[in-house]
Amino acid sequence: LETKYVIENGAAETGPFSELDTTARNVTVYRDSLLAEGSTHYYRVYAVGEKGNSGFSNVASGTTNRRPTLTNLALALDE
Repeated sequence: LETKYVIENGAAETGPFSELDTTARNVTVYRDSLLAEGSTHYYRVYAVGEKGNSGFSNVASGTTNRRPTLTNLALALDE
C-alpha cells in the first residue's frame, strides 16, 4: 500500500529530474504554480510504500500559455 507520492520535474523529457513535492496517497490532482510564461515542464511520479518505492510513471508534460499582447485597445466609457 502506498503512503505518499513523490512528484519530480525537469526541463527535458529525459531529465534530469528533481523532487518538486510530495502528496498524500489519495491525491489525484497536483497544481504547479509560479511557472514562467510559454515554458514547457516535464513531470514524473513514483509511489512510496511500506515495502519500498514503485517505478517511475510515464513522463507527462505541459506548456504554460503566453500572456496575450495588446497592440490596439479602444475603450468606450459610459458617462
